[in-house]
Amino acid sequence: MDHGAGPEPARGTEQTDADLRLAHLVAYRLLVDDEVRYRGLAIAVQNRVVILTGQADAAATEAAGAIARGCPGVLDVCNLVDVPDGRIPADRERFDEIVAGLLTQRSGAGRARALTAAAVFTVVVWSLLLGATVRYGWAGVGVVAAASLILLGLLYLLFFRRRTRR
Repeated sequence: MDHGAGPEPARGTEQTDADLRLAHLVAYRLLVDDEVRYRGLAIAVQNRVVILTGQADAAATEAAGAIARGCPGVLDVCNLVDVPDGRIPADRERFDEIVAGLLTQRSGAGRARALTAAAVFTVVVWSLLLGATVRYGWAGVGVVAAASLILLGLLYLLFFRRRTRR
């Protein structure tokens, strides 16, 4: 009688198991360090990125980040530990700079895309208005103007409204 090894593990379970092992390793190393022990820090690991949360003084926060970063298998550390005296840890300062840069790049690219779409829209509408006036007279201008308003509304929905909901 063949009992087999049981059901196949769910896809991605290996990554979850690796993350759990990594979380245990980081927790152990934080517990054996005198500067970080008993600080009540929480550890989460996702895709080999260690996320530290809780509250500690600046020295313990920096030490916890360095310890986590030094564990084999850690790709990155997101140190979100709050410092009561209001100092921002160097890790988080750098993280905030990176996020601000990404937001600036994204908004610049979106603005350029919107301006390009507006320029193309203007050229197309003027071409259609000219053609409709020559071919159909003023009735053609009315049809093109109505279609242009519909297209302008669609462009607004595509480029501007979606961005304001985020």
